[in-house]
Amino acid sequence: MTSRNNIKIIAGAIVCHEAKLRGDVTIGAGTIMHPCAFVNAEAGPIIIGEKCLVEEQSKITHRVPFDREEQKNVPVLIIGSNNVFEVGCNVEACRIGDNNIFESKCFVGNKVTVTNGCIIGAGCYITEEQVLPENTIIYGEKCLQREALCGPGLPINDAANKQNAAKCLSTIYMNLCGCRDESSIRSTVTILATPSLAIGVSSILTSTLPFTILLNNSETIRDIKNNLKA
Repeated sequence: MTSRNNIKIIAGAIVCHEAKLRGDVTIGAGTIMHPCAFVNAEAGPIIIGEKCLVEEQSKITHRVPFDREEQKNVPVLIIGSNNVFEVGCNVEACRIGDNNIFESKCFVGNKVTVTNGCIIGAGCYITEEQVLPENTIIYGEKCLQREALCGPGLPINDAANKQNAAKCLSTIYMNLCGCRDESSIRSTVTILATPSLAIGVSSILTSTLPFTILLNNSETIRDIKNNLKA
């Protein structure tokens, strides 16, 4: 670290010794930074919110676009809470909200604003100036874009969110599996939220793959149908 660095790590954050922080960087409580993660406040301060995960080889850079280098007041790059930066991602977004996932090897340019609940798929590149609406998913070789039924990381074990989880699961199942009994699905959300099924349900709600492909997985469908009969 150079003398120009101004690193602030809030109590409760975990920053590995091998992580690299450069410039004016604030790390929020509960955030975890893996070895070889790199945060570079090149153009101005970066504030990372609470409970984010920054994995190894990922890069977060505050960089001013070439056509705006003359502006005098460079805004602070504010990154919200509960964001995940997966291995090898390269993120230069000018603003990031909450509950977003940046998958491995993706790139987000410095003219992109990421709102809340978005997923940038593995290997996807976004460089054009734009504001991604909430719950946007970017996926595939052509960086296709669609809106998710609900944001990633929905905590279905939290009683306050079980109704929303049931509604999302109901919509997915009824539309893609031919089921029309929404009340049955709603009544089984507690069972679906048990540890043995949490992974399957989480993947349904957050996967960047089209839901039709995901629900063709026979094990996942069987788990849901068995609980509907219970």
